[in-house]
Amino acid sequence: MGQAQAEQQVPVIKSTSGILVMKKSDVEYTKQSPCIRCARCVDACPIHLLPTNIGRLAERGMWTEAEKFHALDCIECGCCAYECPAHIPLTQLIRLAKNHIIASRKNK
Repeated sequence: MGQAQAEQQVPVIKSTSGILVMKKSDVEYTKQSPCIRCARCVDACPIHLLPTNIGRLAERGMWTEAEKFHALDCIECGCCAYECPAHIPLTQLIRLAKNHIIASRKNK
């Protein structure tokens, strides 16, 4: 769990439980490919969401539809992204959808 940080200027706060620092040579970079509809992300989701649908809607900016698929219920555990053989950043896409949904509620 957690978010990858691209720089060191990120604060350590009360809820920070650990920091993992890796060298570039230790990180495996893989290119994203199209979804093959294998449903591994769905099987991995501990709260039984449909990460592929939410992610696809987030890519298209369809925030209202993503909310209908319960994007706000996502606990952002990262299981879906970890299991995805296509290396789709599902957790980040769902987080993006959640942020837009919450922002649109504040603007109403």
